[in-house]
Amino acid sequence: MALFGKRYVLLVLLFVSLTAIILLSLGRVPFYENGPVALWSSNVNSDQNSQQFADIYTFTHLIHGLVFYFFLWFFFREKLSPGARLALAVGIECAWEIIENTDFVIQRYREATISLDYYGDSVLNFLGDILACFLGFIAARKF
Repeated sequence: MALFGKRYVLLVLLFVSLTAIILLSLGRVPFYENGPVALWSSNVNSDQNSQQFADIYTFTHLIHGLVFYFFLWFFFREKLSPGARLALAVGIECAWEIIENTDFVIQRYREATISLDYYGDSVLNFLGDILACFLGFIAARKF
């Protein structure tokens, strides 16, 4: 973490914390409430989809981290430090998670897909998605 700078790591933690609070205020549950909490759920048609720590969609967030890294590196490498780019990437991902978990988007998703039982991400799943984005960003930086 030292390579990103303490203040940017704190900013990332602030973004994640505020997003978790916002998701809870939107009515999202802290974790899967209909059974045991697990690290992984592979069944997109179950009520565990987007409720457990990681699911099939977690990989898309890994890709977000890769894309954010290369986009921010390409356009802002002279203007922003790696830590600032990391904080910006996580901030964008947090904003996406908030938008994605609004009642409007959830209802639209239900109407446009076969997943009528989808009711948004749990906060635990959000944390898994953010971690995946972060790992994608770190992987891209290593390469």
